[in-house]
Amino acid sequence: MEYAGKIDAQINKMTWLLKNLLTLSQLEAGVLEMKTEKADLNELIADLSEPLLIMADVAGVDYICQIPDGIVLWADVHWLKEALSNIIKNCIEHTDAGGFVKISAAQNNLHTMHLQKVKKEKKVLYDGISIKRNEIAAKHNNTL
Repeated sequence: MEYAGKIDAQINKMTWLLKNLLTLSQLEAGVLEMKTEKADLNELIADLSEPLLIMADVAGVDYICQIPDGIVLWADVHWLKEALSNIIKNCIEHTDAGGFVKISAAQNNLHTMHLQKVKKEKKVLYDGISIKRNEIAAKHNNTL
């Protein structure tokens, strides 16, 4: 029975990977349509944080979120949540117990983004192991 559970978990991981590969190929081919909409960054982060808070707690990592009220952006909310969740999850996984992952955002009036005269700056900070740009490119067979 123990092996059946392990096999099931591996099948679920493989299924997830295949779905993501299909999504990436659709993005690269230009067939995946993005549905841009107005989104409150605080609400977006709150929606994706619950499972990440549990993961951080189990790992002994502090999950710090400092997003000021009123930051609105135009994005495909589904895919932005997916991307941010993956980035934050990776940060948690690569941070030692006792460390932290901090999500913050700020507004900057120097740049126009869509119809608003503000630039949204998003940061994901953590004190885990850093990955060099060339290592990321090598892992994904791309150049940055």
